[in-house]
Amino acid sequence: MADRESIAGREHQGGEAMTSRILLVTGSRALEGSAYEAQARAVLAAYATAFAPSLVVAGDAGGPDAWAAEWVAATQGVGLRVYDLKRNVINEHDELVREWSVLEGTESKPLPLQRNASMVWETAEQQRKGAVVEVFALHAAWSKTAGTLHTWSAARARGLRGTLVRFEEAER
Repeated sequence: MADRESIAGREHQGGEAMTSRILLVTGSRALEGSAYEAQARAVLAAYATAFAPSLVVAGDAGGPDAWAAEWVAATQGVGLRVYDLKRNVINEHDELVREWSVLEGTESKPLPLQRNASMVWETAEQQRKGAVVEVFALHAAWSKTAGTLHTWSAARARGLRGTLVRFEEAER
């Protein structure tokens, strides 16, 4: 695979190099509008604030992806890379940064899973180059899609550490 523009490098603060801190956010869209939405948003905001990333990476779905972008918009000095389903990477200013690449071996998978694999691979590459990376996953047990767990599993397989918060379906 060709070397691509990095999603994060080294930042400079006060003349000293500072290691990038990247938070990869993934989550179930089913949380949006659910009884757990407020709790999920609060947990995401608390985790992101405590980790203090210089960059947040997420997809372009509603729910946790959108909430991560909202957190970035409300937090000064944090960058954003949104991987959309048009194969674009968009920054916090809604500007095109570049296109993301389909990884070898994922071509036959649905586009959202290709995107998830690319986000994880590129974030793991940044960790390999010295960035501090964490993955934060908000999983709705009743979700009919497996994107969150796919992303979480791919991240763990690449050696990324993080936290998975699981929400059980409310009793009826």
